[in-house]
Amino acid sequence: MYDVEIERLKDNMISFVLRQMKTYVRQENYELQQRYENIVMLCRQCFMYQDRSMMENLKSMIYELNDDLREGDGIREHRRYEYIIRENSRISEEMLLVALSRKYDTSTIDVNLDAELIVLFRQIWLSGKTTPAVITALNDFISRSDSFMLTFIVYAMMLRCVRYYDRALVRLLMEMRTPESFVALSVVMMCHAGRIANDNSQHEAFAAFLADPLCCSRMVQALNLLLRTNETLVIAREFEKNIYPEVMKKRTDLNINEIIDKGKNPDWEALLEGSPLMEKMRRINDMQLKGKDVNFATFRAMKGYPFFSDTAHWFFPFTLNYRELNSVKGMDEKGVELLARVANICDSDRYSLFLMFGAMGIHNMEAALGNMGVSKMNDLQDMVDDSLKKADEVQFGLRLRYSVMNIFRFYNLAPNHSDFVSPFDVKIQPNSIVELRDLFDTETVATLANAAFSAKAYETALNIYRSCVDQIIDSDIHLFQKMGYCHEQMGQYGSAIDYYNQSDVLLPDDVWTLRRLAHCCRQEHETDLATCVRIQRRLIAAVPDDIAAVRAFVDWLMKYEFYDEAVPLLYRLEYATPCYEVWNMLAHSLMMTGKKEDAAKYYAKACKATEAEPDTFVYAAINDMLCGGQGCEPLLREAYGILNDTKAFMQLFYIGYADEMMMNFTEEQRDIFTNTINKIIIES
Repeated sequence: MYDVEIERLKDNMISFVLRQMKTYVRQENYELQQRYENIVMLCRQCFMYQDRSMMENLKSMIYELNDDLREGDGIREHRRYEYIIRENSRISEEMLLVALSRKYDTSTIDVNLDAELIVLFRQIWLSGKTTPAVITALNDFISRSDSFMLTFIVYAMMLRCVRYYDRALVRLLMEMRTPESFVALSVVMMCHAGRIANDNSQHEAFAAFLADPLCCSRMVQALNLLLRTNETLVIAREFEKNIYPEVMKKRTDLNINEIIDKGKNPDWEALLEGSPLMEKMRRINDMQLKGKDVNFATFRAMKGYPFFSDTAHWFFPFTLNYRELNSVKGMDEKGVELLARVANICDSDRYSLFLMFGAMGIHNMEAALGNMGVSKMNDLQDMVDDSLKKADEVQFGLRLRYSVMNIFRFYNLAPNHSDFVSPFDVKIQPNSIVELRDLFDTETVATLANAAFSAKAYETALNIYRSCVDQIIDSDIHLFQKMGYCHEQMGQYGSAIDYYNQSDVLLPDDVWTLRRLAHCCRQEHETDLATCVRIQRRLIAAVPDDIAAVRAFVDWLMKYEFYDEAVPLLYRLEYATPCYEVWNMLAHSLMMTGKKEDAAKYYAKACKATEAEPDTFVYAAINDMLCGGQGCEPLLREAYGILNDTKAFMQLFYIGYADEMMMNFTEEQRDIFTNTINKIIIES
């Protein structure tokens, strides 16, 4: 383990130092140059003697140098923010101290206050290394801020720590202990997992913070929600692929203006009831009732308003005192208050909804929102009153959820979101929890892995499972099933088979495992065919009435030409689900196994089906000829009639097994068959 740590340090640290060399030369900062030379010398000594205390000293020196360099580089990391490049970090600090010393009265947020808040947000987010003076000012600012400003300031600190890890700000977030601060800390942990894991002082700080059971529980809640955001994208794709197109097809039948302004269109419910669209919408509604974020796909199209051009506006808590709400003339006050209390949407979505109603000229917001699911203002007020009576922990959990939704929308939908290191990045998330697993107990790590698994973040889940498989397997007998399924969903069928085989040892003859194992064997071309047959036989024996399993096995047997084993299974399918495809496969299998008379019976059934393909008629004609019959001409004419193309018709005799079966013709049969083909072509 120590050798691995040395090698990782060697790769990461030396490359870091060399990468920064041009910065030292350009700045002509002799102090930094001297520190650089000391680090290089200590690197060589560390790798030569492999001394642990020397290595800890080296890491500390490099992290301190990194902090100072990042402060000097400032906002140059962000290519779209040239207008905020700092000429002098001292001036920036002075400006931030002045901004923090002001009093912000959020009881009425006018244009001027809005501009001041945007400036404050930028100065915190884009500031350099925090000094004791800045931390003192932030502490004082937090102590006298209302809930609006507390929430607002946490998001600015979060973006600052994601851009550049700041120990003092992280410590300040730990002290705040609001729902938003727990989410912010979780985001910072995911983006800087390697830094926290390798920096002893920060690792100890987080360990001490998580030693408090309440803090640990809330951090796990926040991390759980962050990991589950992958499911939000899955739901959004489902909505855009299967629901939105169908809604657009029916838009001419749905009078939207009547629905919003006058109540429900009398025909729209009857139009949707019983349709596949209604069933899909019910499924989405069930997901929402289970606490899943199903509104992302709906609101992503409403983020194009100028309001969202400023980064700060994505994190504004929704308030009735904000100027944007007062700018929409004629909006009813009850409707605005109703919007502030609608459940299951975050603050940025509330602003989106309000701006959309304003743009559409809908002033009776109470009626519009009522037809979106809230029938009466009084009903909603009762809901709010009931929710306020709930336990504080439930309210805390709701705020955690809305905070994650807010952050998720910013990192995916903001115009400049590509400038930010995202905690939802597929390159960051899979390894972040693994690097920090020693901060949590085994049960917590398993919970986070299961959260990622449920959200279909399979790479993340797999990495976490791997990191603690020996500890989890005793408490989760289905662990190897989950790891195999992760590999399967990632297309790594060979690895999936290995884990499913291990699961099969722990849970012999488990039907779910056999199904997945059989599927992976069919997909993995390098699997031994005998092994694949054995697994699928076990599955069929375990679930003999499962027609889908039998059909999948038959398709695989036909692919690899195991016709003898396919025939009895095809007879079973023909009894359970008689159809053209089964008749065609059964006839072909019987013909290939030499049972031509039996094959003729099923070719006759297949040829009578309306969906019969041209090659079915060709094979039926060949089989008829092999049986000594004289009925090939009408069958070949049917094939030509479907294609109505001479070239395509001739190709039927050189694809599949037609030419192979024609090799069994006698010379007389070959002449008859060839003359019949030529006759059909000439006459056509």
